[in-house]
Order: sequence, then C-alpha cells, then structure tokens
Amino acid sequence: MNGLSTTITYAGFSFLVQTQDSGPRAHFLETLVYRSGRLVYSRRTSYTTILDDPHRDDRLAGLVRDQHKSVVDDAEAGRLDAHLLKP
Repeated sequence: MNGLSTTITYAGFSFLVQTQDSGPRAHFLETLVYRSGRLVYSRRTSYTTILDDPHRDDRLAGLVRDQHKSVVDDAEAGRLDAHLLKP
C-alpha cells in the first residue's frame, strides 16, 4: 500500500487528507491535511517497532488505514478545529 487520499467537507470547507508511508529509511507514517492547497495539519507516527516483524507489510498497511481513518474521524468530529479552521 502506497497511501490513501480522501476529500472531506467540514464546516463549509473542503479538505484533502493524505496518508502515506515515508519509506524504508525514515520509518514513519505521515498524514497531511490540506485546505485550498495549504497544509493545515499533519500527524506523524513512527513504526520502528514493527521493522523486524515477519508480517510487517500487512501490519504497515493496517497502520496506514488506521491513522488515515483516525485523522478523518477527528476532523469530522471537530477535534482538529484549532488547526483546520484557522483563517
């Protein structure tokens, strides 16, 4: 899995939420949220604890999905308003 991308509408604005694996050297997941092309929020999560896991690829795909869903859910529930709705 390379990443996920979702467009949501919240508080009258359209937001693009993108989550991806940073790659084999950096070992973190990054979710970026854009409003009108401007980055308004980011979340990074390290996954160094699963590097030696024989099921790493499957676990990593699950982590990408879970983090992406978490950010989308947080945005839609208003938990990211301080970031998303800044003028």
